[in-house]
Amino acid sequence: MQPLTAFPPDMSCVVLFGACIEGVVLRDKFGEGVSGNLVIGTLAWPSPWVIVFGSFFSTCGAGLQSLTGAPRLLQAISRDGIIPFLRVFGHGKANGEPTWALLLTASICEIGIIIASLDSVAPILSMFFLMCYMFVNLACALQTLLRTPNWRPRFKFYHWALSFLGMSLCLSLMFICSWYYAIVAMGIATCIYKYIEFCGPQILVLVSVDAEQNVEQPRLLSLTNQLKAGKGLTIVGTSVQGSFLDNYAEVQRTDQVHPV
Repeated sequence: MQPLTAFPPDMSCVVLFGACIEGVVLRDKFGEGVSGNLVIGTLAWPSPWVIVFGSFFSTCGAGLQSLTGAPRLLQAISRDGIIPFLRVFGHGKANGEPTWALLLTASICEIGIIIASLDSVAPILSMFFLMCYMFVNLACALQTLLRTPNWRPRFKFYHWALSFLGMSLCLSLMFICSWYYAIVAMGIATCIYKYIEFCGPQILVLVSVDAEQNVEQPRLLSLTNQLKAGKGLTIVGTSVQGSFLDNYAEVQRTDQVHPV
């Protein structure tokens, strides 16, 4: 239900904002028509400084959120060993703080600050955000078309065409914003995918569990780890006889003992 509740307020802000400003002013990239001031500042009450302070604190909040979330995500990816050359960023303090990942994230942020040009930084950030959303939509569409058993979207009105539409829109926006940045971003994504495919094999292991939901062949998992030399991703699965509704409680216990 979140898309249905978030879409109307977001779209209403865009429509109402566009209705309050002349089209010529909106197309004025450098704000010469308003003496170089913020366009939204002319609508702010009681002073244009409300927008300045609001933008400043909003930017600080988003930056701090990225500095706390991105390093932990990078640390988790590094510890999984899916991308071998990132393993160094999986280390940290004894309490689990991602020290090396935090330093890398702070360095990337500092590069953006040193560039000191929003017009130069914004296309780069937009490319990778759009590419992230594009691959999420692509994964959802493929999971539906391939009828993956563990893919059960809860959104009542979900259809694979919606994911395909979202993927197409993201790809179109990437090339509309900057076609050369889009090509570079797609090239980087392709190189990372091929690197993972070459250096990190993905193995599917099917095992059986006992009445206590414990794996009956633990040595098989050890053998799998030796075969892939500690690299790549191992997916462990099992099958439960009968229908899903009849064995729902057993499936829930299995997920609790062996979370995915």
